[in-house]
Amino acid sequence: MKISLVIAALFAAAAHGDRRVLVADFSGAVDVGSGDYLVSAIRRAQAEDAELLIIKMDTPGGQLDVTREVVEAELSARVPVAVFVTPSGARAGSAGAFITLAAHVAAMAPASNIGAAHPVGVGDAKHGEEKETGGAKDDATVMFHKVENDTVAMMEGIAEKRGRNRDWAVSAVKESASVTAEKALALKVIDLLADDLPDLLRKLDGREVRLAPGETRKLHTATATIAPIGWTPKQNTLHWFANPELAGLLLTLGMIGLLAEFYHPGAIFPGVIGGVCLLFAAVGLHMLPVNLGGVLFLVAAVGFFVSELYVTGHGILAVAGAVCLVLGSVLLIDNVGTNFYADRDFGIPLRFILPIAISIALGAIALASRMVAVWRKKAITGAAGLVGEFGETREPIAPGAVGHVFVHGETWEAGSDVELQRGVRVVVTGVDGLRLQVSPRELHHGSTETRK
Repeated sequence: MKISLVIAALFAAAAHGDRRVLVADFSGAVDVGSGDYLVSAIRRAQAEDAELLIIKMDTPGGQLDVTREVVEAELSARVPVAVFVTPSGARAGSAGAFITLAAHVAAMAPASNIGAAHPVGVGDAKHGEEKETGGAKDDATVMFHKVENDTVAMMEGIAEKRGRNRDWAVSAVKESASVTAEKALALKVIDLLADDLPDLLRKLDGREVRLAPGETRKLHTATATIAPIGWTPKQNTLHWFANPELAGLLLTLGMIGLLAEFYHPGAIFPGVIGGVCLLFAAVGLHMLPVNLGGVLFLVAAVGFFVSELYVTGHGILAVAGAVCLVLGSVLLIDNVGTNFYADRDFGIPLRFILPIAISIALGAIALASRMVAVWRKKAITGAAGLVGEFGETREPIAPGAVGHVFVHGETWEAGSDVELQRGVRVVVTGVDGLRLQVSPRELHHGSTETRK
């Protein structure tokens, strides 16, 4: 009897030892790249009949259409899916709240938070208030209510499907409700708290998960093999470009390249690098909610910086350009819109913007100062460089007549307004083609003596 029990235990351990828990590690915005990563992770877990798929998540939110695709994949998954908002301090903000609530198991690390899924970017100025125009609602208000109602319905469906707190789910959309992990557990928004991945696996072991009506699965995660899911190059690239800080950096580098090309026309390299950076920035901004006002401020910034190089603005134009660059960068990424729900701090932070803006402004002032100094410097080459040079007459020169003078190691034809004798020291006062205009040196006693 004892032998049979031992054999059964060994078979059970062997069976459990073959179980695999796949882990998808995701942080950043919900975008085309990260959405494809999450959906493909769910499909891979189904193909391998994994014991469990865990999505480790820290997101401020992102694109709603991509979120819908991920939520649909979660709700129809044939294997258990757990979303774990981790580490402490992480968040499932805005669109991330939909993904968390749609999982079979929703877990959070202590001191993390979830919520704030209100589409405030649509009709934000009205905050949902109806504005009557000739007895009809304002178009923006109508659009606001359509988007809000659609989002509420989506969240309600998720909450009902997973048996979570429906009232809180609705308030997360309508009232931007956001709660800590501890409060979310008390409100039955999530299922459990876990300090880290091993702690989560211990707490999930033996838990029953309902996959479909009448179908449940008991999880065996304590001794399961952990297998991380990597990102494909395509997913990584798309997710990388959708980073607002990277998009802002590429945009700024593109501007610097164009400024350098303006300063050194024909240098080619700065212009090419600037153009490539602007192209990459356009790819990233295409996946982000861009504010037209921010774009206009950035265009104005470029105009001010270029003007500083060609107009003596004494740094005022460069400072104006820096101010426009800061304002444009802050406003460039609109954290919410008709199809993009993210926390309010989503965008390009000031700690990233200010050093770049100040550096560009100082660089523009330095370049402008150098250009002004070059423009003011007396020419020392060519015909114009002869003006101010000293020489000596080789023959008498009558007023209005033409004679010869020796200047700068060469003999030149020259004319004078006064009579000059042979061997008189003269100074060049003008150049007309290949003929110099000279006058006696004593009439220019204050001239620079170094140009003998």
